Parts: sequence; structure tokens; C-alpha cells
Amino acid sequence: MARELKNKTASVKFVDSIAGGECKFFYRIPTASEIQEYDSMRIRREKNQSFDNTSTARIQMAMKILTGIRDGDFTADDKPISSNPKSSDYLDTWRDEVLSAAPDLLLLLGAFVFDHVPINVEDTQDKKEAGEEVLPFSKS
Repeated sequence: MARELKNKTASVKFVDSIAGGECKFFYRIPTASEIQEYDSMRIRREKNQSFDNTSTARIQMAMKILTGIRDGDFTADDKPISSNPKSSDYLDTWRDEVLSAAPDLLLLLGAFVFDHVPINVEDTQDKKEAGEEVLPFSKS
């Protein structure tokens, strides 16, 4: 498949182990300067010491490229929230809500986009219906 060179929105699904399902993020492809900014943020230097700052860099840069969430994947005060301004569930602070309540998922988005860590979302229900045993990650 050919890669479209126009800056388009992409999406990725993650397994949300806290909610017990999957969620989908929409994001834009980072610019070259954002990739360089991420690389610079990963290592923090103080005097003669270096500190790994990868988690913070992943979360901060994921917030820069995050453009939306799938409707129904997140709630606030037991009400669904949307990133789509045309939706009746639209919450103008949806980005802040995701940052404060789901930094673990932003960490995954940053790892996926900036470090090319593969993300595999399988529907375990399909395997259960097919009669296969689905093992937790620690036992597989």
C-alpha cells in the first residue's frame, strides 16, 4: 500500500485494562520538529548526571498530536464525553480530562507514534467463541 504524503489524521486502538475494553485515539502525524523535540526531551541533564524522562516526553508529545477520542470511550461524571464539537456529548475540556484521568493511554500513544512501539489490539471475545484459551499476558 502506498503512503499518502499529505498530513492526515491517523487513529490507533488501545486495550484499556482499567475500563476493561478498548479505546481509540485520533492523532495527527508529528512534524519533523516535534520528533526532534521528543528526542531532546527524553534525556534530562542536570550538572554531570542524566535522567530518563521518556515517560514525561511521551505524554507531553502525545498531547500535542492528539486530535480526538472515539465517542463513548470516555466518561466524565458518569456522562459520555466527545471531542466532536457537533456532538451533544461534546466537552470543550476533553483533552484536559484525558490528560488527568488517562495518562497511561497517552503514554501508549506517545510510545506508538514516537518510538514505534507496536500496539496489538486483538478481540479476545472472537478467540473465546472459537474455543481457544485466551491467556493473560503474564502467562502467554
